[in-house]
Amino acid sequence: MGLLEELILIMSKEEIQAYKLYTNRKNSFKERKDILLFDAIKKEGSSFKEDLIALNMYGPGSKNPFYRLKNRLTNNIFKSLSVHHFDNEVNHIYHLLGLANLFNKKRSFNLVLNCLKKAEEKALKFEYYELLEVIYSDFIKVSQELIDVNPQLYIDKRLINSKRLEKLRTLENAISILNYKLRKTQNFTSEKFDIIPYLEDVVSKLVDDKTLLTLKFRTKVYRAVSQILLSKQDFTSLEVYLIDVYKQFSEENLFSESNHDTKLQMLTYLVNTLFKNKKIKDSLNWIKSLNESINEYNGKLKAKYQIYYYNALVNNYNVIDKDKSIAILEEIKNSDWMKSDSYFGIFVYVNLALNWFDKFNYKASLKNFQALKIQDQYKNTSESLRFKWAIGELIVRYSSNNIAAFKMKLKEFKVEYSELLNLVENKRDLKFIQILEGLSKNQKTIYNLKDEINSFCSVEGSDEELIDYKSWLKSVN
Repeated sequence: MGLLEELILIMSKEEIQAYKLYTNRKNSFKERKDILLFDAIKKEGSSFKEDLIALNMYGPGSKNPFYRLKNRLTNNIFKSLSVHHFDNEVNHIYHLLGLANLFNKKRSFNLVLNCLKKAEEKALKFEYYELLEVIYSDFIKVSQELIDVNPQLYIDKRLINSKRLEKLRTLENAISILNYKLRKTQNFTSEKFDIIPYLEDVVSKLVDDKTLLTLKFRTKVYRAVSQILLSKQDFTSLEVYLIDVYKQFSEENLFSESNHDTKLQMLTYLVNTLFKNKKIKDSLNWIKSLNESINEYNGKLKAKYQIYYYNALVNNYNVIDKDKSIAILEEIKNSDWMKSDSYFGIFVYVNLALNWFDKFNYKASLKNFQALKIQDQYKNTSESLRFKWAIGELIVRYSSNNIAAFKMKLKEFKVEYSELLNLVENKRDLKFIQILEGLSKNQKTIYNLKDEINSFCSVEGSDEELIDYKSWLKSVN
């Protein structure tokens, strides 16, 4: 998919309407090739055939006129989007800086000063400290043209801002590295992060700096502390911290449309933490708050957070009411918006497979494991996750008493995941596979494996296991 196609397909109805109004401001009564191309891409989506429409518009031969049309259409869409989203805080600041640059070229320095003052006011209000660097630099430049502008004032401001930025960037860099590692493994790993002690040290030093007690900094500290506790799997402390910080933000009216994403993230972390702490009732109560908050501001972040809402809902009902959990998952599976995010398929089929397994319906469980593998996102998922899912499928196949099919899948599994099986952090998985293989050779050998199974079960597993090895082995022992 090309840039233009992607650009058009992500546009909302309001953005499309704004583009049509923008582009039809002149020559609106003529047949416009740019509008025809726009409509064709929007209608055909991923099935759009560029060569065919180029041929219909310009006939056989060079496609250069068509490429020029595409470039013109792309630029016009960019312009209309800029106008449509002009009121966005950061866009407005960039707009003022652009005007300041224009007026500077025209040598209208009073107009430059006016734009820079407005830009500084907005940047300070919304804590865009990176943009303040540019703004103060421009103030210093214009002081060379206007005698009543004291450069020292803005030099001092820039120095204060630079120190503040340096501290915030130190924290941000550490958080980014931690987030990357957590996102890459999705917590299904025993890897220890060296960044955590460093991040703890950074946070402890910065929270004592009273010059940084802004909303942006407090948000960064919240993200850092929650990530530290999450990576340590200290869910008891994380629960207390999240409730406390959410209460602070709420009581001080710090939540708004501009940081709505932070509010939804806090609530998401909280419902999942309560679930981890086995506080199902509390988690379900907070899930209601999450759902209400998702629908705030006309549901502007619903597309991003509805997966977290349903994930929390399903997790809780997996424990207390599997039939309700299955009903919710089937509702998601049959909805149109499931197609909007390829991760939904992964989420739905993994959970359906587990729920049907828990209800001893192995045929339905295996059906969902098979459906999981044909999802678009499956191959792009971390190999460590697919490894755990594959072990889960082997358990279901063994449980279904089709030993021939089990042995075939086990053989395929050992070839596909040979490297992961030999990693030190997966030694428990390897041992479990060896026990499972021993059981499959002759189910009467379970007596001979009894000591080995008891030894294995004497060690607690972890949340990394899709199906708890210890519990399952005890059920068949």
